[in-house]
Amino acid sequence: MEVRAKPALPPLPPRMRAWAARLSWSVAAAALGPAATVLLCSISVAAAHFAFALLFPWVFAAFVVSHFALMAALERRWQAALPLAIYPLATLLLVLNYGSVLRFAMDTGEHIHFRVERAAYLAAIAKLPADDGHRLAIFPLGISDWQEHAVVFDESDGIVAACAAPSAAWLTRVKGTKLACGVMGAVPLGGHFYMTRIAC
Repeated sequence: MEVRAKPALPPLPPRMRAWAARLSWSVAAAALGPAATVLLCSISVAAAHFAFALLFPWVFAAFVVSHFALMAALERRWQAALPLAIYPLATLLLVLNYGSVLRFAMDTGEHIHFRVERAAYLAAIAKLPADDGHRLAIFPLGISDWQEHAVVFDESDGIVAACAAPSAAWLTRVKGTKLACGVMGAVPLGGHFYMTRIAC
């Protein structure tokens, strides 16, 4: 049985290729700022403080691109204006929702950091005595908004209940550690690990 090869698709016209290139550039540029913020947050909470500095070159570039988009629109070159408008509009949405974007970037970055460092955390935990079956380890990530960010390994899994009403047994276990200041939040990561916010 003879198998016939499918005919190759005709190449895109030059104007369509130029439009696709502008669209790809605008989408990539729009995603660059949030992606860079997530990358900074995955390094450490301290590095995340530099995320605000990313806004200035990003906003400046948006003003430049918006100028070209406006000029293209005034000349009714819509195939050039519409792709270019994506980047300034994305920048405007980022600025208006910067707090939410930063929280998302910090949460995502910290989870990436945990996945990268998980093997090192497990190696450190393996060195702890396991006599009572309630090993506890704190791996600080940094301070932000007057809260300590940390990955906590709690073999008893009592840290979640401690967020609402710490028991006497819990307070005894964490005495002398930063957790004694109070746990503001604990998100389970699996394997007795928790992403926590500590009030000190």
